[in-house]
Amino acid sequence: MPLTNTLQNARKLEALGMPAEQARGVSEVVEEAVAAVQLDLKDFIRSELEKHTARIDAKIEAMRAEMHKAIQEQTQRYIFILIGLLSLAVTVIKLFPNLQ
Repeated sequence: MPLTNTLQNARKLEALGMPAEQARGVSEVVEEAVAAVQLDLKDFIRSELEKHTARIDAKIEAMRAEMHKAIQEQTQRYIFILIGLLSLAVTVIKLFPNLQ
């Protein structure tokens, strides 16, 4: 699908006094240049999006690893607290057997 109206552009150039063959040639060259720029722009945008996506993915992965570590540390703390409380309960039961 043409990006510019080549025929309409050629007619405008002809109306300005440019020979028909030259006007068609210039219009075609402009169409090709616009198409090339559009492809370059698409490639640039795709490349930039990939870069930003990679950075975001890396940040997410770092945060995930950080959260995983924090959860593991917190779980260990809770296990130590639970072991401590169980040890305390056993000690109290052994020291005061009549409390049962």
